[in-house]
Amino acid sequence: MDIYPLNDLRKCIKLLRKIVDDIRYNEEWKNNKLAQTVLSNVRNTEVTLLDVADYFDEHPIKEVCVCAAVKTDAGEIYRGQRHGDCVMAMRGRGKKMGQRGEDQGFITSRNRFVDRIMGMRLQLAAGIKSANPGGYFQDNELFSEDLY
Repeated sequence: MDIYPLNDLRKCIKLLRKIVDDIRYNEEWKNNKLAQTVLSNVRNTEVTLLDVADYFDEHPIKEVCVCAAVKTDAGEIYRGQRHGDCVMAMRGRGKKMGQRGEDQGFITSRNRFVDRIMGMRLQLAAGIKSANPGGYFQDNELFSEDLY
């Protein structure tokens, strides 16, 4: 599975290739020293970006939970250290929490909202142990106390 920065790298590489083509096939630019310097730098940058993209293809970054989050009944997301902090911030703005169990969850390192069950799966897949001295509270759901 690709991660966002890797997709951005690939977009940069496509843009760099377009710049190279524009310089290479433009008669006015063929003898322009500045254009040729840019062309040389772009080629070097493209190689570097390709190396970075290849590295991340071979060493994917694991997605983990970074903070508690709660969804309002309108789908807005509030973040906090603990779920209670999220609820207090939400109520302070006159919002109501959603009624489904999936409305309490976490924000991940990829800036995604996930529910408690998916949060637990991500932590276990990444090999992250609970910060709670007694270990994870439950086998299938993540709690903010498990993060820090």
